[in-house]
Amino acid sequence: MRTLRQVIKNYLDRMALVGGYSWNTNELSSIAEKTTYLLIPTPFIIYMVTKSLFLSLILIPIPALPIVLMLIWATYSVDAVKDGVEWELPFFVVLLDIIHDIGGNITHAFEISNKVGLKWIGREWSLIKVFSLTTNSVTNAMQLRARFHPSIEFQRFINGYVSVWGYSGDVNTYVRSVENTYLSILSNKLSALSKQIIDVVIAIVSSLIVLILFVIIATILGMNYAILYIMPAMALLLPALIVRVHQSIPYIIRMDLNHDKSTYIVLGISVIITVPFIIYFGIRGAVSLVIPPLFFSILVTRRINDIKSSIMALPDLTRDISEIVKAGVSIGAAFERVVDNPYPRSLTTYLQRINQLNDNVDVHEPWIIKFAISALREVANLGSPSRALDRLVEVFLDLKTIITNINYNAKPLQLLNFSLPFIFGGVTYISRFVVLTISSIIRNAPYTLIGLSIPSVNTILMPLLLTAYIISLSIALLTSLLSNLTLSPTIKLTIPIPITLIFMFMAMEIPVLA
Repeated sequence: MRTLRQVIKNYLDRMALVGGYSWNTNELSSIAEKTTYLLIPTPFIIYMVTKSLFLSLILIPIPALPIVLMLIWATYSVDAVKDGVEWELPFFVVLLDIIHDIGGNITHAFEISNKVGLKWIGREWSLIKVFSLTTNSVTNAMQLRARFHPSIEFQRFINGYVSVWGYSGDVNTYVRSVENTYLSILSNKLSALSKQIIDVVIAIVSSLIVLILFVIIATILGMNYAILYIMPAMALLLPALIVRVHQSIPYIIRMDLNHDKSTYIVLGISVIITVPFIIYFGIRGAVSLVIPPLFFSILVTRRINDIKSSIMALPDLTRDISEIVKAGVSIGAAFERVVDNPYPRSLTTYLQRINQLNDNVDVHEPWIIKFAISALREVANLGSPSRALDRLVEVFLDLKTIITNINYNAKPLQLLNFSLPFIFGGVTYISRFVVLTISSIIRNAPYTLIGLSIPSVNTILMPLLLTAYIISLSIALLTSLLSNLTLSPTIKLTIPIPITLIFMFMAMEIPVLA
């Protein structure tokens, strides 16, 4: 009969093999087993101390916690390998197609995968090389790795490629058909993700608006005013959704920015300015909450626009280089020629550095630009760069189409973002109307209505302002994430935040006939 330690060790061994990890499973299983045994008396000890049978019954699952956490960690680690490889696989197939056009094979594509930013594929190549020491064959090592790989797509691709290669089939045709399929799947995945997120956001916002009116009515019916603050608490669902969405969007298309110290300093100063405004002006000082996001958006807008312009210019830039190379000019000279064309400065700067240094150039840009610059650098070292450049043009056009489709699918969320000022202005006016109407009824009633309480308008306004601020800021971030693929919103997407708060204050000043 196997012990608990053996069961855990066998599971970790299997997950380490699947994920390609070199865990010390003996030590990990020993720690999990000992911790589990140490926690077994916990419910009994709690009962002896507190004399609470209910609490001790709740704590019965506590001993299983170390094992559960260990299993979750192992599963998450393997899922990270699966997701990383599947997101990078379309770009690896693109790279392989380019390599095939110049007479190379899959081993050459694996060897330069790390250089072009395919870190998960590069990791698989390092594992394949280790396996080849025992199999004495790279193809057998690839099949061995594919056999235990967590990604079914990777298994199918490697097994299909090795089969076509082993039977002297046309690997070029196979790779080209797989490439088109994977790029199409990538586009469909991202489009479906965008639509699902928009549906969830609209559902949450609609539910929160209904909740606002319900809470206000519940307060009037005599419930404690503290229930009003359930509104901003529920609105925090949206920031939690932002974190999940950010994790769902693959890093290969995200435009994550590297912020310098000045950005954080300005952001910190804006937060410091906000605090005394709220303390001194009270509820009207809540308008100062818009200062940090506005300052931040002003600082990043130009940078985001430059990055988007750079990505959209990649097909034209590569096409110009390809045409110059086809005319008989060296690729290094082609890099120098296109520098004078009206392309984003960041792209031309990197091309100049590649041409001057002829070595690895650190690209501090989002993954797509890093992939493009690295691919162009590797193309310069190939024997037939013109054919490779033609393939890159097609790939960059496909990427441009994918990003354009994502932006188009985010239009409903953009519309919701710009509609929030009117929505919350209307909700504020309706809330005020309800409060004043019921207050008028109570004052004019011929008898006393026991249990009803009329909260002041300011009592309702503060939690309502916080709720509107959280929702408006969250929608701006989500819109930026789906439109610009970054959590750094531009000025255009941030403007609805102050307008929302201004409209709410205006709704408080408009006369209500009640």
